[in-house]
Amino acid sequence: MEAGALVFELRDLWPESIVAVGALRPSLTIRLLDALALHMYRKANAIVCVSRPFMDALIRRGIPASKLAYVPNGIDPAFWNAVTLRRLVRRSVSARARSLRAMSGRLAWPRVGTMLEAARLLKDRRPDVRFLVVGDGAERDELARRARHEGLGNVTFTGLLARERIPM
Repeated sequence: MEAGALVFELRDLWPESIVAVGALRPSLTIRLLDALALHMYRKANAIVCVSRPFMDALIRRGIPASKLAYVPNGIDPAFWNAVTLRRLVRRSVSARARSLRAMSGRLAWPRVGTMLEAARLLKDRRPDVRFLVVGDGAERDELARRARHEGLGNVTFTGLLARERIPM
């Protein structure tokens, strides 16, 4: 790639995600932001995407696949071994829980809202299934309020944890 090339790292689809989480409604502002994003995608020499569905969305919008590269977020497998995950579970939720579903990261309605619906459906049928939500985000307080309001005792929100504390 030549000097001065623009490499765009795409971590979220903006402004689509703003509308998807309900932060803003479709409007002139959203259309202008969308036009700006599309302009930047077109001007970029390469676009690094952390998600294959993001690549598909850009291709549908006319961005050549040859400009796109899939580079998922990386992890250190030794850091996330099964023993350390079990320690986190014991510390954060009932040690009697036989099955755990966990998610971490930026908390927003589409993902966590779906997980809360699953927790609601399973709370009486499968009391051994617990949900652990690690992370923070603009929607965290509302999601935790919803879980309390719906009596979802099978959901635990830890809040933001330092990376080093998670597997201990």
